[in-house]
Amino acid sequence: MKRNTHSPKRFYHSPYQQKPQGFSVIEFLVASLLSMIVLVAVGSGYYAARKVNDVAGGRLNTQQDIRNTANMIVRDSRMAGSFGCFNLNNSGGTLTQTPASAAINPALSLRFTSGSNTFEEGVKSVAQANFGTTGISGFTPNSEAVIFQYGVGSPTVSNLGANSITINTDNDTKELDRGSPIIVSSCDVLDQVYAGSVSTSSGVTTLNNLALSSSQKLAEVTVLRYVVNLYVVGTPNGGEQGLYRFQLQPNGSWTDPQLLIGGINSMNVLYGYVNGCPTIDSSVAASAPETFSFFSSLQPTNRSRPLASIRLQLNGNTIDAREKVNASASAGQVFIYNINANIRGGNLCADRSISQ
Repeated sequence: MKRNTHSPKRFYHSPYQQKPQGFSVIEFLVASLLSMIVLVAVGSGYYAARKVNDVAGGRLNTQQDIRNTANMIVRDSRMAGSFGCFNLNNSGGTLTQTPASAAINPALSLRFTSGSNTFEEGVKSVAQANFGTTGISGFTPNSEAVIFQYGVGSPTVSNLGANSITINTDNDTKELDRGSPIIVSSCDVLDQVYAGSVSTSSGVTTLNNLALSSSQKLAEVTVLRYVVNLYVVGTPNGGEQGLYRFQLQPNGSWTDPQLLIGGINSMNVLYGYVNGCPTIDSSVAASAPETFSFFSSLQPTNRSRPLASIRLQLNGNTIDAREKVNASASAGQVFIYNINANIRGGNLCADRSISQ
């Protein structure tokens, strides 16, 4: 037998050959820490951008609500006291109201008597403590209520009788027979009446059993729907605190509260009257500029100096905006100006010619 004379194979490693290597524990921890720093920075930037967007959105929404509310109040102020060519603010004509008991309700009356003072303005004010006299229930007021009243619609009158009036049937007359007061006015006389019966035939509507003044004139007479809008700060049962609007419905009841601006907790109302007007005071020079005095309450009716303007101060001029995403989170304070509105026919000086 031949013996194997070959020696076993041996392997030699070069001292210059590199071993495969990975990340060390320290390198892994450093890389993880850097990654976390980057992620935190990116997340913080996104959150900050989202927060700025939410704040801007909350402010924009609140400011839009304020603009819409201001437009409503300005429109109501300009219309306040206007009933065709008859104007409560500057007319010395005759005003009658049926039934007379409506005079005790400031929300439904043309003429309102409080103590020894009589008010015949297109703007009414109801103190917070007397809010129940408006007939609105299920609502807790936090301010006085401001009421604007005027007439809308002007269908053609074809016949005027002693206790009836015939008008062309159109959309404006559909709401005249549902229990709400009807305004029948000429330039020198205004009657607030209720239709005893209504008959429609051949495109005309006749309102019967009306307690009309004998001074009504067919050439001037208009038939109007009685509009009453009420603004007040408060909270409806189960609702949010804020500035609300109520509207008188054709059937004589109130609509549900309409939230105009949330987060309002107070409203101060100032009533402006013109001074320094030669139309009012003969001792004032014709070129003298008029000034205005503001009062915290309506002044008794004065035909020579009617209510000229109204100013609403909401929540001390700051409103807490709410975020779009989280309605309970504050998005900062929105600072607003007073809402100023002029009353049509209130500034008697505005019609004068100023000599230079």
